[in-house]
Amino acid sequence: MRVNGSSSQSDISYMCDTEGGSSGSPVLSRRTHKVIGLHHFGGCPNQGVRIDLVAAQINSLL
Repeated sequence: MRVNGSSSQSDISYMCDTEGGSSGSPVLSRRTHKVIGLHHFGGCPNQGVRIDLVAAQINSLL
């Protein structure tokens, strides 16, 4: 099975440099400077899980 790290139902994509070990880092909007994702896949483009989906899963823990 080949996996590319992308899921159209939960991911955002973005073009920027990342370094190995960056998974789990916040992805910030260039326009608003707010967190919009959680980086999990480096490549071209990079992929991150949408932060609204992450927040929905952990909201009861906060």
